[in-house]
Amino acid sequence: MKLKLVLLSGFLFLYYSCSTSNTKAEFDTITLAIETELSRLSDDSFISDIRSIDFKHNQFYLTDYSRNEILILDEDLTLKNTAGTGGEGPGEFNGASSIKVSDDFVYVINDGKQTVEVFKENEHVETINPQIILSSGTPLRFGTLDNTFYFSNPESLNSVSHYKSDDEILSFGEIYDFPNLSQTLIKNYNHVLMHSNGIITVSDNLPTIVFYDLNKNVLSKMDYGNLPLVQEHLDVLKRNPTEDNSYYILATDAYLFLDTLYVLLTLQNEQGPSSNKVLEIKINKDGTLRILNMLGLGDGWYTTLCVNDSSLLSFDRTRGNVVKFQL
Repeated sequence: MKLKLVLLSGFLFLYYSCSTSNTKAEFDTITLAIETELSRLSDDSFISDIRSIDFKHNQFYLTDYSRNEILILDEDLTLKNTAGTGGEGPGEFNGASSIKVSDDFVYVINDGKQTVEVFKENEHVETINPQIILSSGTPLRFGTLDNTFYFSNPESLNSVSHYKSDDEILSFGEIYDFPNLSQTLIKNYNHVLMHSNGIITVSDNLPTIVFYDLNKNVLSKMDYGNLPLVQEHLDVLKRNPTEDNSYYILATDAYLFLDTLYVLLTLQNEQGPSSNKVLEIKINKDGTLRILNMLGLGDGWYTTLCVNDSSLLSFDRTRGNVVKFQL
């Protein structure tokens, strides 16, 4: 499998410790059983390049980057509908990337245009242009709450920017310093996820998670760099630094379902890279974070994930399949 890099910055890793988190250094990987797989849709067309998945209204919403469509599947993975089309016109996709479903609206980052396309009842209704960089080269999760968007935006010298239509962009959150400003700007990208009690950021390249309350104050932090598989990953990177303007992805994707956070990891070891492990983290009532399990997805190179109360859905780029696992 080709090594996955983001061509952005020189290599450096920073660690911090946090007394409010609970990380178990030793535990077994639980391999999930496959319930079903899907490569061909019910209209006989094929899935191509799934970049992001969300679950709402008992349906899975998937963005296919190559098809430039939103695929809407029921819980049995039967195609129910599609939305969007490719092109350069208003509302047309030039790379359908990260997706967020909130209430009756579907929000998708339009990668080539750096806009957010808004759909309702499978029809395009609005294009939002927050005038910030929405993609660092790989899909990053973003959040919505009360008509406000929360994006990773280290260009602001904070970790998160929140934007409301026609309002100024405001920023908050911790940012980690690197040897120069260029590295600091591009090595502070995060997946941004909305919890009922606040905002969670998951770094895409550092083993760090931060939980903010709705007033933007830090509730808790977690450094999961002491986990054996992650420690091995970090040790390999120390011995094999990247070229300038590049770094290794660690958290390929992150997904929040109720009070449990799932982080899809791309890990390096001496045999090469893999992307088939999911870190399962409990969000406690007091806002602290506690690791529950490491979940294994078996063979394959998985690039995104989504979770509901009974299953985990992911895309295996190796075979071009959407895979549904039992939880």
